[in-house]
Amino acid sequence: MDTQKLVQIYVQWCAENNDTSITRFVQSCAKELQSSKRTVSPSVGVAMPSFVTSKVKNAVQSQFGGRGGVWAWCPVELVVEWLQTQEDEVKEHCGKYLGWIAAKGKAWIRYSGTNKAGTAFEVRIMGSRLDHKTLIIRLDSEYAETLEMMGDTPFKLGLEAESIKIKTLEEMVQLISMNNADSAEDDEAVEDNNVTAASPDADDNSADGDDDAGDDDAGDDDDIEFV
Repeated sequence: MDTQKLVQIYVQWCAENNDTSITRFVQSCAKELQSSKRTVSPSVGVAMPSFVTSKVKNAVQSQFGGRGGVWAWCPVELVVEWLQTQEDEVKEHCGKYLGWIAAKGKAWIRYSGTNKAGTAFEVRIMGSRLDHKTLIIRLDSEYAETLEMMGDTPFKLGLEAESIKIKTLEEMVQLISMNNADSAEDDEAVEDNNVTAASPDADDNSADGDDDAGDDDAGDDDDIEFV
């Protein structure tokens, strides 16, 4: 590893963000790396050999095969980032779905298929029992393999019964930013506590004896299309 180059990146990040927290720097790097891996970009990247893509394709298809095995959890940020790229009509109708995933703290997507371009999932913003064949998010197949399976449909799990009032996509973005800021503050507090606990002064005080120290549900066959 080129340590000097890593230090240069850290210094540049500190200057751009007016922040010297190593914890937040690491979190920022991890988020960027995860984002670049999970989302397929047709114009970027090196094509994998056909035997590799076939192996990954078979693994993903096997993972999402079987009764009730088409639904997966995914990060809320992933779906929100994707929704921000969609047409205004989609953004105007995603309020209910945003309320559901905000209440749970996780998002859910339905497996649609896998090919050389990646693995496709439906984002069913109008409800899990309605087809959304035109609302497709395509992920890197290796990343899709890592998604946690839900084991049942969102409806049967009661996920569409609990909601937080979210009117617009912008409100959801603000909520995510607030949650990320709170999480960063908590991490920084833990980091500060660890440093304090390891300091010589803390050891000296303690030595003095200071006591103060599955399948979709049957029913609706309607197909929601956004064009």
